[in-house]
This record gives sequence, C-alpha cells and structure tokens, in this order.
Amino acid sequence: MNPKSTLSIAGHPIHPMLIPFPVAFFAGTLVTDIIHSQSDNPFWPAASNWMLAPASSWRHWQRSPD
Repeated sequence: MNPKSTLSIAGHPIHPMLIPFPVAFFAGTLVTDIIHSQSDNPFWPAASNWMLAPASSWRHWQRSPD
C-alpha cells in the first residue's frame, strides 16, 4: 500500500516531479568541473557554482523541519 501524498497537483504527487532537478544539477556540476580541468576557461567554475547552488539549497530545504 502506497501512502497518500499530502502535496499534489491534480492528484499527482509533487515529490517525484521535483527529484530529477537536484540530481541533474549535481551531475552537471561534475561535468563542468571535468571540462574546467581540461580547458582552464574561467566560465566553467562559474557554471559549476550556478548549478551547485540550487542543488545544495534543494537538499537543505528537504531536510529543514516544518
């Protein structure tokens, strides 16, 4: 038996819809770090920071108490 989600849109739970975003941000951060190590272009560390910030804040928001 699956538990009923308390937060949903049109009966669909929101949690499974949002989980791919931090996973993609962390993977993108890894890719931009690898590209930076090969090219030394200053754009790539900035891109990594922009992708790491939402991924980290999402994890913080998920663990914060109500």
